[in-house]
Amino acid sequence: MTPGKEKGKAVNVPFSIPISFKLQEEAINNDKKLSSYNEIEPVYYIDGKEFSKEKAMKVLANHYDIESIFILKDKAARKKYGDKGKNGVVEVITKKKG
Repeated sequence: MTPGKEKGKAVNVPFSIPISFKLQEEAINNDKKLSSYNEIEPVYYIDGKEFSKEKAMKVLANHYDIESIFILKDKAARKKYGDKGKNGVVEVITKKKG
């Protein structure tokens, strides 16, 4: 590539390079590798209270009520939640109403 020049000085020239990704058939159909991740469920806490995944998903579906979401894993999750945090923790803080 040759740099762009204006009045003999190098200048920035915007450009783009098209990139496309293609997954191999084997990667798409290999459910065994993916299924082990799906079996590991984090613990869900909403405003400091533990929730089941199903109830947490209902709260998360109404994203307008959510102020923040924190994901804790590994040492941080175990430090705060003990053995309950071994698979990670999703902390949700909702907006205070009123």
